[in-house]
Amino acid sequence: MTGHGEAGYKGATKSAKVSEHVELPEFNNSTIVIIGMRGAGKSHMGKAAASSLNRIFVDTDEFFVQKMGESIAEYVAKNNWTEFRKLEVSQLKELLDTYPTGHVISCGGGIVETTEGRKLLEEWTSQSKHRVVHLTRPIDEVVDYLNRDKSRPALGEEARSIWNRRRQYYKGCSNAEFFIVSDDAFGGWKSAEQDFSKFMKFMTLNAGTFNITKELSFFLCLTFPDIRGAVKVLDVAADGADAFELRVDLLKEWTDEFIGEQIALIRRHSDLPIIFTVRTKSQGGRFPDNDLQGAFDLLLLGLKHQCEFIDVEVLDSKCETFLRLYDSLVKIKGRSHFIASFHDFSGTAIWDQSIPGGLGLPVQNCVVMSDKYLQLHPFGDSIKLVGKANSLADNFALHRFVNHTVPSLGLKPVKPLIAINMSMVGQLSRALNTYMTPVTHPSLPVSAAPGQLSVKQIHETRTLLGLIPSKKFFLFGFPIAHSMSPTMHNTGFRTIGLPHNYSVSESSDFSHVKAVLAETMKEKTFGGASVTIPHKESVIKSNILSKLSDAAAKIGAVNTITVSANGEELFGDNTDWLGIRKAILKRVGGVEEFHVIGAVIGAGGTARAACFALQSLNAVILRVWNRTAPKAEALAAEFGGEHVTELENLLDGSALASNPVHKPTLLLVVSSVPGASQADFDIDGLFTCANADAPVGSVGVFVEMAYRPRQTKIIEYLRLVERSNISWSCVEGVEVLVEQGLEQFSRWTGRTAPRKGIEDAVYANYK
Repeated sequence: MTGHGEAGYKGATKSAKVSEHVELPEFNNSTIVIIGMRGAGKSHMGKAAASSLNRIFVDTDEFFVQKMGESIAEYVAKNNWTEFRKLEVSQLKELLDTYPTGHVISCGGGIVETTEGRKLLEEWTSQSKHRVVHLTRPIDEVVDYLNRDKSRPALGEEARSIWNRRRQYYKGCSNAEFFIVSDDAFGGWKSAEQDFSKFMKFMTLNAGTFNITKELSFFLCLTFPDIRGAVKVLDVAADGADAFELRVDLLKEWTDEFIGEQIALIRRHSDLPIIFTVRTKSQGGRFPDNDLQGAFDLLLLGLKHQCEFIDVEVLDSKCETFLRLYDSLVKIKGRSHFIASFHDFSGTAIWDQSIPGGLGLPVQNCVVMSDKYLQLHPFGDSIKLVGKANSLADNFALHRFVNHTVPSLGLKPVKPLIAINMSMVGQLSRALNTYMTPVTHPSLPVSAAPGQLSVKQIHETRTLLGLIPSKKFFLFGFPIAHSMSPTMHNTGFRTIGLPHNYSVSESSDFSHVKAVLAETMKEKTFGGASVTIPHKESVIKSNILSKLSDAAAKIGAVNTITVSANGEELFGDNTDWLGIRKAILKRVGGVEEFHVIGAVIGAGGTARAACFALQSLNAVILRVWNRTAPKAEALAAEFGGEHVTELENLLDGSALASNPVHKPTLLLVVSSVPGASQADFDIDGLFTCANADAPVGSVGVFVEMAYRPRQTKIIEYLRLVERSNISWSCVEGVEVLVEQGLEQFSRWTGRTAPRKGIEDAVYANYK
């Protein structure tokens, strides 16, 4: 239990300062209960979740000790386990009655041992938006931990035996499930905490059903029998994709624990949403057709793991068993998006009855897709219909079905539709489908369906059909002759098959920028632009932009220009701050557990982005130093910080002394000055002073915005000189360049940037 008092506990202390520009999302505030085996990590993960959700954490074991004035072991020794279980249930009820909102409660592993305990948990899950999360990890790891942990009373029974008895209890009493991958090979406990935080935020966010609303979207069908051996290819295979489909029916095991690990591994290595699919044999998969209950049990597991999409096969919409099982899914649907699906492998599908199809058979012997659409519509947030093309005409019939037949049915609400044909001759339909087209990738062992294409192939086909016009992208600034941006963006375009080109447009005269924009806007060939010195602020003052993003307006500098869908308006954005933020978060995970102190070296446009980024990371103190003191003073004042006259005092005792929340100190330093200008900096004085005043165990991240030379004076210094109180990590300027560039690429194209290909190209060409 974290803290105590008359009204509750002091657990997840709120940040001392929240930047005014951050829009806080709305979350369901109902108290979350965590159950699972002793040694599963409930307290560890519960504290992390409470911190990230800004809630109060309560450990029922600690609550027991505080309330009873003795340890559980002492109580059991005087009484027995049966008496303890009764007391345990009554105390959990007391906590839930007293704190129905704003808390995360971690229960003892045996809370499910009694009928009363299970009933209490089931009653909690039966209430709207109330969650009981079953936390699991490999049982071998749990057993190993318990064998080493001598601080708790003996279980009196072998751990595996206890697990075998309780596992169905845990499953029946919970409506959410999270599998912990704590293996050091995959990032360890720190990464598990971050994964759990994302899981909890998705589950509790008051944002309605999840969906992807891009003009053109794809999902990658994973066909691996075991993701554990394939995690290294996920980044490459996901190039341009918007989601992963986990084909559960293709996995080598269908146990809850194995499937949970597969989901956890995908989430560990990607932020893409997951489509949870159990494809039956008649629908082109491997799951038995005659086990509807088994299929829905797995779908229920996917819902408990908060998979963003659940594929629900609708084969007989009037079947009482199907309807009963479907209702059981709806009860815990949460934010998950149901895809109601049907696949016809017979080749008899008729998309448009005005166009011959169905192998020339009578209509009564064919699958009429308009009828299937009507059957599927009540069961999905979106609908997926897949036929089998026997000729090119079947693709034209499908196109008419999507654009004429479906609208003519007049069903409300209008739902997103995936409509494609299998087979090689049906590939045209895949290129024409716009919503969540299933795709493959050369790195996968097999394609999930006949005729499946990659994102690159679909883009290339759509280009040939005239559906993706070639666009021109530019870098405006001076001097920029040696910029890595063309390498970065042109690699991205080629990797996912887009016909665009990115080039340097070098000039210190802003009239040149205006002329290029005017010409390409007139031609309708302008796709977007990067902006660097000396034009980041001039582009705002010029009034050529119709709108600024909130970030660009607050920062007062634009590094990204995008164009409206109709090609008539220009918008200004800033991704520099996101590059800084993402680079920092890669090293520390989250900032909720830290007392954050921010410092910026410089006072130009990039320094402004740095101040904005540090505010977004909850810096409670922000300090700015620049050679020209008035500029530093003005910048600090604008962002609510303070300017420092001497560089060596940037992180001195006055900045480090105040830590009212008693969290570990995190120092974030961003340098926005050119590498060549660092030669006469008192670098040793800066970091010696900081180390002397910082609490032992402090963490520091230094972000270098200059990327020539790659190893600047400050980075060289930090990598050579060890400090006793602060553990420093460094971010090279080229990394920030890539991170902000990936954000630009996504804004321009609507596609997730192919990170690995871009990173490889940039570092290979970096000189």
